[in-house]
Amino acid sequence: MDETTYLTDELRPVAEWVGEDVSDLVKKYEAAVAEHPEPRFVEVARAEPDTRVAADFHKEYNLTIVPRVLVLRVSVDAQTGADWHAKVEVTPTVFGYKLKSSGFELSRLNSSITIHPAISVAGADLTLGFYGPKLCFGVSGDVWYWALKKHKKPIDASNLFCLM
Repeated sequence: MDETTYLTDELRPVAEWVGEDVSDLVKKYEAAVAEHPEPRFVEVARAEPDTRVAADFHKEYNLTIVPRVLVLRVSVDAQTGADWHAKVEVTPTVFGYKLKSSGFELSRLNSSITIHPAISVAGADLTLGFYGPKLCFGVSGDVWYWALKKHKKPIDASNLFCLM
């Protein structure tokens, strides 16, 4: 089976879901991976204060796995103190279409979580959490994409911000 046939088969369910022609998605995907994508973790604009729940820290980041194919928005609302806690929300965007968010709570009893967001041709295995005496938020793991074979790249975005 050649690469285009493989990608067509793998992306067909995504194309049906987003209502696009599968050959268009294959072209978009091939163009994106031809750029030899590197994972990028970038802080994005913060929400207006009056639209967010009360939190000591509110941070949002975009993790680009494959440009224009798979991007994750990671939003963190954290309260400091002895009983610190944080609400973390991850929202994937696939070929420009936002998917449903997944949210979870982190605290001193459960300070990290491992997630595996993926579509058939790109994904990530990530651990998100708070670490060390300063309770610094970080994301680490691997991202991957398919281009004749599975290409895997590490990501380590530690100490994005600290609660202490």
